[in-house]
Amino acid sequence: ESVIDDVNGVFRTIFTRLDKEVLARGSECLEKLDYYLMGLFNELFGYRVASSRELVIPEDVAAARRHLMEHMTRPVTIHELTNVAGLSRSQLIAKFKRYYGVSPIELLIQERIEKAKIYLVYSSKLVKEIAWLCGFSSEFYFNKAFKKRMRLTPGQFRQSKLDTQRLASS
Repeated sequence: ESVIDDVNGVFRTIFTRLDKEVLARGSECLEKLDYYLMGLFNELFGYRVASSRELVIPEDVAAARRHLMEHMTRPVTIHELTNVAGLSRSQLIAKFKRYYGVSPIELLIQERIEKAKIYLVYSSKLVKEIAWLCGFSSEFYFNKAFKKRMRLTPGQFRQSKLDTQRLASS
């Protein structure tokens, strides 16, 4: 018996990608592994929230969220999501807030920041590169969005994680 009901096939998709794109290629794909695992944890969190409220996420909203996650590295518009979900703008935003606790755009920004945190901790890429890789239109906007949600700039976040790692290894 399954521990988690994967009706929409989200977990199967993540593990299939993990198997094909990461494990088959070896350690060269560590960043992808981190990214897919973060996606898995986000899905688990989403399911935990939904089940704690005893709500089943409707397919229209789930489809819009999947589309958002699949295209998070490029600009995604509300209009695009309304077409995917077959809902009006106000219906889509209301349903997202009901089932995920935030608007579609806020969820997109949160996911981009989670991806950026992985790059900041596990890579030596410049903040400007990370902003671009995570779908932010500019380094300035990335810094502003990151600081608003994390209360640290990306550089401060990276430095704090490096300091913590140094202390742990001492």
